[in-house]
Amino acid sequence: MPFSSGDAVRTRDDSGRAWLTLAGLRWLILPNSEITLDRYMALTVDEAFIEAHITGVVVTAASPGGAWSYRVHTPHFTVTKPGTLSALWTSPGWPESYIVAEGTASLTLADDSTIKIKAGEGFYAEADQTAALPFDTPYNAAHLQSVMYGCPSVVTTRGNIGLIVRRGPATAFQNLDILLNGSKVGILGQTESSGWSRIQYLSGFGWMYTGALKQDQTCTRTPPVFSDKTPKESIITSFNTDDSELALLQPFFGGRTENYLFYRTRKTQR
Repeated sequence: MPFSSGDAVRTRDDSGRAWLTLAGLRWLILPNSEITLDRYMALTVDEAFIEAHITGVVVTAASPGGAWSYRVHTPHFTVTKPGTLSALWTSPGWPESYIVAEGTASLTLADDSTIKIKAGEGFYAEADQTAALPFDTPYNAAHLQSVMYGCPSVVTTRGNIGLIVRRGPATAFQNLDILLNGSKVGILGQTESSGWSRIQYLSGFGWMYTGALKQDQTCTRTPPVFSDKTPKESIITSFNTDDSELALLQPFFGGRTENYLFYRTRKTQR
């Protein structure tokens, strides 16, 4: 169906995904995300004027030969040139992340300064960030935050029984995994009582018992403090991912066997 200025595409639940293709640009819109097209004018097959707002998580594939007047707005920056393959993460109450897997992107910040982001780099819109940061795959926002702010720690339990990763800071929360002794994690926050630590886990976050994490004493960062009643972490999922979607998602979320929380299978009704 035709898509024009003022239209929006919204995915509502944990299994919703949508494709939007405009003038050599393909957007893969992940669950609980939205693209609102403020202005759009197609000039040729790979040339257009595009201005939009994005919330949630959206992966963008841009034709290398495309020519666009491109403005995608978030609260902290505007994407003025998309990477050949890039992803934008936004979440209420948190700074946005923009990460490039292929090509080079440009952002304009609120103070009108410009940031270039090359392949294998990401930008997290904290107030003190003025440049993109290189990091290894998978190129997701949780991993970027861990590289930037995480205090390196090692799982250390008695009897080498391993340590449970939970979806929230209490034993009542869902068990996501068990990490064996020697597993390395990055602490990104702790509860008020310091009994639980927030860590990056796969393409999101989890919680582990602080007493079984041996923190690198050279880390001088002070982890943010979370309420002891912090709710469960949100989990982005992609149900029944096909090969065309996997080609775009894998640089950011890893492969199907690497990230079981993201790639899920749901039986379809006949």
